[in-house]
Amino acid sequence: APAPEFITTLARITCEEGEASKPLCAFLQRWFGYCATGEVREQKFAVLYGDGNNGKSTLLDLITGILGRYSGVAAPGLLTGKNGPQHPNAIADLAGRRMVTTHESGEGEVLREDFVKQATGGDTLKARYLYGEFFEFKPTHKLQLLTNHKPVIKGQDSGIWRRIMLIPFKAKFDAAEGEEIGNGKYPRDMRIAEKLAAEREGVLAWIVAGAVEWYKNGLRPPDIVLAASEDYKEEQDRVGQFIDEECELGVEKEEKLSTPMGGGLYPAYTQWCKASGVCALSKVRFLGGLERRALGL
Repeated sequence: APAPEFITTLARITCEEGEASKPLCAFLQRWFGYCATGEVREQKFAVLYGDGNNGKSTLLDLITGILGRYSGVAAPGLLTGKNGPQHPNAIADLAGRRMVTTHESGEGEVLREDFVKQATGGDTLKARYLYGEFFEFKPTHKLQLLTNHKPVIKGQDSGIWRRIMLIPFKAKFDAAEGEEIGNGKYPRDMRIAEKLAAEREGVLAWIVAGAVEWYKNGLRPPDIVLAASEDYKEEQDRVGQFIDEECELGVEKEEKLSTPMGGGLYPAYTQWCKASGVCALSKVRFLGGLERRALGL
């Protein structure tokens, strides 16, 4: 079934309208196709990021409605907050789902890295519903965070970053009357949800085609996603930023780090974090970051 309104809207959301090649559109088709399957082999976690009025909520609402009971909205705090064991009730809600979305993380909220690793690793999970007995289940869900603010990621290990896919949404659907349209700037269509809902059969066919393509060739994130994810990683590397800005690297018989402030690296690091308005890592995690930096990891 054709879905011309959806195809046009998707090209606008991805800022690829009028382009011969639409790599982000094609990737989103593979991602949502993969989400529709019960497979979890990719071990990926998608962060759908961008300011408001960019169409990502409209897109997710449409896909969620089409997938029906195979999709779900995660409980608040499932993916952000303090690390530690997740409540078994929240984990139970993942059982049997194919696509699970968390909406919005506030500015400065910290990603629950341990849980993201656990929930995307493919290992059997243990959970229970309120007042129910514990049960085990094999995961079929894919996790994604829909947000205007990137969550803070304290770790720099490959265990978390190989899972992260930052998908940027740069369009703006807030063009005023008479304002030039195009290049990611469009007027808001108050009836867009209704128009897209009328093409649900065509969008379902698009999802199925995406699943077929995923089974053939995998996710294959495009350059725009790879670059955004790498920028995100560098942005979150507070230890690396501190070293680059505040430390001097001397090479003699061995490499040594020193700071103009003296008094040891960790106190200097905590002062830098305070001045920069960012949360400092614990001393153990800070030293681990230094070690990874020294090893080039």
